[in-house]
Amino acid sequence: MGYMETMMMNTNNIQKIAATKIATNIEPRFRIYQEKVNRNRKNSIKPILRPLNHGYPLQQDMPDLVNAMHALGRFTYNNKNRDYIGNIGGIFDALIASLSNPSDLIKADAALTLGNLALNQTYSRKIGAYESTFNTLSDLISNNLNSAVKANAAFALGNLALNQINSDNIGQVDQIFNMLTDLLDHESDSVKNKAAVALGNLAINQTNSATIAQVDRILDVLTNLLNNGSVSDKWNAAHVLSKLAFNIVINKENINQLNNITNTIIQLSQNSETFKEISVRILANLSYKNHQTIGEVDRIFDFLAFLLSSTSDSIKQNTVVALGNLALNETHCQIIGQVDHIFFTLAALLYNKTDSIKAKAAFALGNLARNETNRVKIGQIDLIFDNLISLASNGSQQVTYHATSALENLALNEINKEKIDQINGQNNFLAIVDWIRRFFI
Repeated sequence: MGYMETMMMNTNNIQKIAATKIATNIEPRFRIYQEKVNRNRKNSIKPILRPLNHGYPLQQDMPDLVNAMHALGRFTYNNKNRDYIGNIGGIFDALIASLSNPSDLIKADAALTLGNLALNQTYSRKIGAYESTFNTLSDLISNNLNSAVKANAAFALGNLALNQINSDNIGQVDQIFNMLTDLLDHESDSVKNKAAVALGNLAINQTNSATIAQVDRILDVLTNLLNNGSVSDKWNAAHVLSKLAFNIVINKENINQLNNITNTIIQLSQNSETFKEISVRILANLSYKNHQTIGEVDRIFDFLAFLLSSTSDSIKQNTVVALGNLALNETHCQIIGQVDHIFFTLAALLYNKTDSIKAKAAFALGNLARNETNRVKIGQIDLIFDNLISLASNGSQQVTYHATSALENLALNEINKEKIDQINGQNNFLAIVDWIRRFFI
């Protein structure tokens, strides 16, 4: 008997054993679940349970395995069922083998079940430890024509990527990021959405994020989803962008795309708190490496100033980060300084109860104070020096550092320096600066 024939026989044996295990081990769990649902739902579950009660050997067309896999995929959406099913002996061997079954129905439900089980980190590590897992799932994404198979394979990869080791290993699969990017313009919304989630989860890993950001078509397909996709398409595309933005470098080749993207997410966020949250995260992450160019986007400064009025601390924090980064560009620094009430709004955030927001507000004020006109305006705010000196003396390490930097830049204006000296005592401010520098250096 040849190698391939032996492998096929072994695979079929594993699948037969799997169906028997499912029939004998999982039925009690289904019964518990049955008791919790209403009578109408009981009737819809009975046809699924019936074939699982049969103990006879599987026929060649494996109808019982088709039904069992379908049931597994659905029941592993439930946390308790998931925990129980993952403890069935041999279940992972059976599911991995079923990814190579001739039936697309079985392949799709096996991938769905693996994806659901991967939400349990213990099971995720077990699944990722199989040598064939990631290559097999990648092959289903690339070469299988069935939309459900593609979608569920992408779903499984996306959930497995929530584990750091798995994410590293998936990122090493040849062409995996190109494969997932190609799925972003698939005709099926389910395929597009699950591919986007997978890319977003993989991009949590900074090495993967840097690689995905270099994929040739990534900005094209994300722009298309943001402009033309369904609500879920738009959200998932924005999620991917938020993870990639730190590694995207704006240049003459992509400036038009990024202007389009930025204007689109600004528009989407006008009537949606959810999009507002993710939009400012994208802008903040883009601003780290692109403070020289991102300010060319229309309306961006007014939009950021508007976001400062949000009641969400995370929106405020990311907004202040973006403003602080943009202020590193002299032209942008001047433009921000002309936005109505911007300095009063930032100064008010120094009183926020969250240290990270205080620190970011001081960071933004310090960078804006690199400009003389801005220094004068900031120096005219009531109690600004009292507050910054207090934070520099008594704040957390991060708050102290940024408050001190802000005071140092503001003190480049002679009037401001005199005010600081009057509040803090002659030459005492410079002593604080020297101490802080020694402490952090």
